[in-house]
Amino acid sequence: MHFHPHRHLSVRLAALVLAFLSACAASAADWVYRVRPDDNIWDLSSRYLKPDVSWQKLQDYNGIADPHRLPPGMILRVPIEWLRVQPADAQVVAVAGSAQVQLLGQTSRAPVAAGMTLGYGAKLSTGDNASLTLQFADGSRVLMQSDSELVLDHMSAYGATGMVDTRLRLQHGHASATVTPMTGVGAHFSVETPSAVSSVRGTHFRVAADAGQSQTEVLTGGVDVAGDDAHVLVPKQYGVAVASGSKPGSPQRLLDAPAVQCPTQPIDRWPYAVTWVPIKDATSYRMQMASNDKFEALLLDRLDASPAMDLPDVPDGDYAVRVRGVDRQKLEGMDSTCVLHIARTAPFAGENLYYRLPSGHQLGTTQVQGHLRAQVYIPNGESMDHWTEMLSVQILHGMKITDEKQFWATTKEKWSKLCAGSDTSMPVNGTENGYAYAFWVMECPRNPSTGKPEVALFKIIQGNDSFYVLQKTFRFKPTKEQVDFWIGSLKSAVVCDRRQKGQQCPDTTTRLDEVRL
Repeated sequence: MHFHPHRHLSVRLAALVLAFLSACAASAADWVYRVRPDDNIWDLSSRYLKPDVSWQKLQDYNGIADPHRLPPGMILRVPIEWLRVQPADAQVVAVAGSAQVQLLGQTSRAPVAAGMTLGYGAKLSTGDNASLTLQFADGSRVLMQSDSELVLDHMSAYGATGMVDTRLRLQHGHASATVTPMTGVGAHFSVETPSAVSSVRGTHFRVAADAGQSQTEVLTGGVDVAGDDAHVLVPKQYGVAVASGSKPGSPQRLLDAPAVQCPTQPIDRWPYAVTWVPIKDATSYRMQMASNDKFEALLLDRLDASPAMDLPDVPDGDYAVRVRGVDRQKLEGMDSTCVLHIARTAPFAGENLYYRLPSGHQLGTTQVQGHLRAQVYIPNGESMDHWTEMLSVQILHGMKITDEKQFWATTKEKWSKLCAGSDTSMPVNGTENGYAYAFWVMECPRNPSTGKPEVALFKIIQGNDSFYVLQKTFRFKPTKEQVDFWIGSLKSAVVCDRRQKGQQCPDTTTRLDEVRL
């Protein structure tokens, strides 16, 4: 037998290299914990390890000679597969418009409401002009835009470590994610589309999926985008478009934020258009509006080729608007944000309907058609497709009803045709602030279109300039307390004209939900 010292040395060196690589691979899959004063190995094992992993294994893995003494500052390494894992939930922070959810194992869908808790497997969809924001276990948030579908594929938390694994699937549409910076090898956040997978460890990015292509746009941090077994790292202010079945190409710089002409004074005229300087390479622009700069629920989400868009008809108050350009690859650029204040009530000129909307309501829809203007309010978290209560305020400009009883009789006849066995109370007539009004209640035992009972309270007011109709509807049998509350609320609605001497108009410094023509 011949001994070859150099060959033997090579074998030993190879073994050492292999051992080193194995150790590196093991440590790369370890969660790291720094020992604190008063920590002991038994409590740490109970808090972080699975029930079938003993404290002795943790002791051996870290080479702890004396389990009774853990020096503060000592580093403990724990293999990821030893850690406790439990399902995590997502919470609906805000919702606007019609959004639905199909829970795991169910075939039917339910309306999405703010405060709702969702587990893995839930499938969310937003309708036209709808949006919602989800918050995950680590504080990360995702804004779903209109006409989108998102599946909560996987959500888990590694015990008390703070590491969370969140994996989402965007079937189609647009979503924007703000991901909490992650620590620990088990922390993960990804959004999969039919074309690619975008993975992050703390950043702000957008994902879209439609027409055989997906887009990823990175606003801060970096995102790993994978498709067809290839990866590309997309840095901040860059994006990449990936076609189905293709590898991601080179990241492209996003369009700069447009120079928006943000209003410096309260907006007191309507309609009002937000304008900006056109961007050279933009084929279109997206403008979004929300009640604040968190953009949790969108009041507007519009795509248009023009460098100007009208604001939607919303009540007076504070709002935020953001605008970005879109290039030929459908990559959306950096945002330009304005905070604005709408105060159309400042002049209070002419005849107005004043009404203080009870708290807990949101604007469902606005209709302007000819001489008619109508606004519909529903409870927060409900949608126009699925509501339990509704308040509509209608103004018919230039219309005069000389016989309130005839208007009541016509409404009663239409109600009776729509609902068999309905009942309508006699109207209560009177005068408020010099304007004639009437009030009555209508009941339907079973609405044929919904299969539910329906109760409606009506108040009509004949003004000098317009005719006003307020209608409160319940899709259930309300209690006496609920009816009494809304009777009092509708009675508080008053028409006033500051041009007329002696009229008692509400204080203009009080915030009112009011409708004017």
